[in-house]
Amino acid sequence: MNLFTTMDIILFFLDFINLDDEYVSLVSYKIGQTETYRLTSYGCTLWATTEVILDNFSMFDDVFYDIEHTLDGSTIIASGWGNAYVFNFNKHNGEISVVGKFDSNNFRTMSFSKIDKYFLVVDGCQLKGYLYDNAFDFNLDNPDIIYDLPCENEIVCNHCWDMAVGVDGKLYICKYSSDWILVIDGIEEGLITEEIIKSDCMIMSNFPRIPRMADYHPSCRASAAFDNAIACNGQPLNILTSGDAPFEIFYTIDGEERSIKTSEPSYQLPNIAGKYQITKIIDASCESVPAVNNAAEILPKMKTLIIVEED
Repeated sequence: MNLFTTMDIILFFLDFINLDDEYVSLVSYKIGQTETYRLTSYGCTLWATTEVILDNFSMFDDVFYDIEHTLDGSTIIASGWGNAYVFNFNKHNGEISVVGKFDSNNFRTMSFSKIDKYFLVVDGCQLKGYLYDNAFDFNLDNPDIIYDLPCENEIVCNHCWDMAVGVDGKLYICKYSSDWILVIDGIEEGLITEEIIKSDCMIMSNFPRIPRMADYHPSCRASAAFDNAIACNGQPLNILTSGDAPFEIFYTIDGEERSIKTSEPSYQLPNIAGKYQITKIIDASCESVPAVNNAAEILPKMKTLIIVEED
């Protein structure tokens, strides 16, 4: 089914929710109902339809809107012109239900923080954060975080901004007709840092909406393995590494903890007899615990044979 080919099925207010490794749900709204679809490797199929009327959500009224969801996808908030709706998304059957409504322009630019500790909005020239609970029971006049944003004038224009959390967990904020993007990190830790990216290409920019993931870090590529399970005394025993150098490798010899640092893909261990176990490797971006070829042994030195003549 093509979602956008016929005028009688005009879908907007779109959000993508990553539910598991097998499928993503697409949440949409057309006048009078919400629709959810299952997106799999086999295609897109209609999952559930719910009748619901949302005030000031019409594609033909030139209404701007924003939509965000919690990390697990169970709560969705969508804002229109002066209204914001809170939805419950049933991850088992795809149904949508309205559980709250706010009459406020404060939700025109909004986002959840990296792991949903805060619900964030742009109000005027300030970023405001509220400790999040799923009832959205907070006082808009009493934010838990206030952070001043770059502002050329004092005109309040909450819909003139765009904001989104990237896959790196950092918050990206831009203002329309500006040539910069503000990158904010450390909100949930209370140690806020900022970086400004400037480019003439960003005068008119909108951030793409991507499915939020519970794990913001890419898969760890750091690995370490022995090249041999048993080495005779005097034979080399090497640790083979991969990932983003430099590496710090932790291992034991007969239970005694040791570590080495290297930037090479192969490191030859000293010729010390004993049973070896790799316990951890840390590279430039992550750490992991090797589970394959992580044990080896250097055999003790063989004693010289002495032939004794019998009388």
